[in-house]
Amino acid sequence: MELRDEIEKLNATIMDCSANLASLPIEIAGIRGEQSQAVEEHNRASFTGDYDSVAMWQRIIARHGKRIADAEERLKHYARVKAECELKKTELASAAAEGWTCFRGHTGNTGKFCSECGSPAPTASWTCSRGHTGNTGKFCTECGSPAPTTSWTCSCGHTGNKGKFCIECGKPRP
Repeated sequence: MELRDEIEKLNATIMDCSANLASLPIEIAGIRGEQSQAVEEHNRASFTGDYDSVAMWQRIIARHGKRIADAEERLKHYARVKAECELKKTELASAAAEGWTCFRGHTGNTGKFCSECGSPAPTASWTCSRGHTGNTGKFCTECGSPAPTTSWTCSCGHTGNKGKFCIECGKPRP
């Protein structure tokens, strides 16, 4: 899975969790309201001595208590999943923004060598004038011809520089 797709999937999960986190407190408040009404009815039935109704209201109150506990567990679950997704998203974004990954999977490298295992940073390959591909050094591994020189732009604005110094102002190549 591509990094961008994984981040989009995490964003969708975060949005879903946020929606549930917003609606569950309202659901819990509604259930508590129903439970309060059931308690009032239970108390009325107790006062009048209607013991069949008392038992029924006790079952209803217990059922509301279970619904509240279930909703509170879902609330905790969505909060945990949202936090995990946000952490994973932050880790992915920072890994993408911070350097390169070595062939062993160590991320966050910014220098010429991996900070964990010492393997060299991947280099862009080039094709020599005779068509030999996959070269990464200064010379072709098949025929020895030098790598093509790329032009660069100096901070003074001059373009097309080929060597180590700007031909317009003499500043060194960055």
